[in-house]
Amino acid sequence: MQKENKLPGVFGLLNEALSLYGKHFQVLTVIMALPIILDFVLSFYQLNPFLTFVIAIISIAASSWAFLSVLFVLKNGGGVIDNYRLALPNLPAYIYINILIAIATIPGVFLLGFTAIIYFVWFGFAAYVMITENYFGADALMRSREYVTHRWWRVAGRVLFIIVIVLAFQLLGILLAQILNSAGLNKLTHAPALTRGIITNCFSLFTVPLSFAYTYTLFLNLRATRPELAKQPVNARYKWLYIASPTTILILLIALVGIILGLLAKI
Repeated sequence: MQKENKLPGVFGLLNEALSLYGKHFQVLTVIMALPIILDFVLSFYQLNPFLTFVIAIISIAASSWAFLSVLFVLKNGGGVIDNYRLALPNLPAYIYINILIAIATIPGVFLLGFTAIIYFVWFGFAAYVMITENYFGADALMRSREYVTHRWWRVAGRVLFIIVIVLAFQLLGILLAQILNSAGLNKLTHAPALTRGIITNCFSLFTVPLSFAYTYTLFLNLRATRPELAKQPVNARYKWLYIASPTTILILLIALVGIILGLLAKI
C-alpha cells in the first residue's frame, strides 16, 4: 500500500497497467473488437438523418456496453460473455454517470476551457467508484472527487500522460493512413477515409483498454492512499452544486448576453 498522499509516478503506473492489461489481453481485445466492428459496419448505412441518428445511438450504446465490460474484466477477470452479461444490468447507471459528467464538463469548454479540465479530473473515476464501491449517479461523482481532493495537480498530470499516449497513437494511425493513401492504396479502396478509419480503429483496439487499465490502476492507488474514505459515507451536501454549476453559469451568461443584445437593439 502506498504511503498517505504518495502516488506512483507515471511510468510506475504505466508498468502496473501494462501488467494488468497483459493479464487479460485476449478478453479485452475481443470485447473491444465487437463495438469497433459494429461501428465500422453501421458506418456504411448512414443514408438519411434519421437513420444516422439511430446508428449513432446504437454505436454509443454498444461502445458503452463494451467499455463497462472492460472495467469489469479489469476488476474481476473472467471471460467475454461473462463480463458482457455482468455489465448489462449496470449499463443504464454507467450511461447516467457519463451524462452527469458531460453536464458538468462540456459547459466548461465554453467557460475558458479550464473548468472542464478541473471537473473532468474530479469526476473521471466515477465509473470505477460505481463498480467497486456501489455508489451510483451523483454520489459516484462526489466520491471520485473526494479521492482527488488536495492532490488535483498530481492526478491531472498522471491522467494527461495516458491521454498524450492515446492521442499519439491516433495521430500515428492518421499519418500511416496518409502514407498508404499517398502510395496508392486509395486506388484499391476508393476511400482514403476508409483506410484511415481501419487503421485508427486498429490502434483503438489496443490503446482504449490500456487507457482504462491505466486509469483503473491510478484509481486503486488513490483508494489505497485514502483508506479512511471507505469508512465514511459520501459527502453529498453540495453534489448538485458541483455538477450543475458550470451549466448554470453558462445559461446565465447566455441569458445575460441575450438581454444586453436585446437592449442594444432598442437603442
